[in-house]
Amino acid sequence: MAKTKIYVVGDKESGILFVTIEPLRVAVVSLDEVNDYAAKHKKTADAVFGEVAAAAQKMIIRTDTGNMPANVQEVFDAFGGLISRGSVISDAEFCFIADVDSHEWGTYRDNFIPLEPIVTALISADGGEAKEGKLKGP
Repeated sequence: MAKTKIYVVGDKESGILFVTIEPLRVAVVSLDEVNDYAAKHKKTADAVFGEVAAAAQKMIIRTDTGNMPANVQEVFDAFGGLISRGSVISDAEFCFIADVDSHEWGTYRDNFIPLEPIVTALISADGGEAKEGKLKGP
């Protein structure tokens, strides 16, 4: 059995990001795709976000290798319903979503300790390339 950690981040301003670690894999559902799907199926974008949240939760629960929560349809429907109504749900310790100008990261990288090596990796990586970042002590 392949074990990996998955991160699913839904952002109603830009789309849905799926990231797995070890191996690193990324899939992005753009907001345009969400809107196209919604139009094709006569739904709102919020309803589509709810469906994706419910499906992602179902996938995670059914394949969870740790503490498996209740594997019942009502749980998935509850997650989907909450998201479609504008609620925010997170299993992460933190999740930041922001529109940033990364051009200035190189100038200020010394101010982001312990992230300096990560900032260096982010600004030097070509598109589609993932680099492992290390944390730097003060």
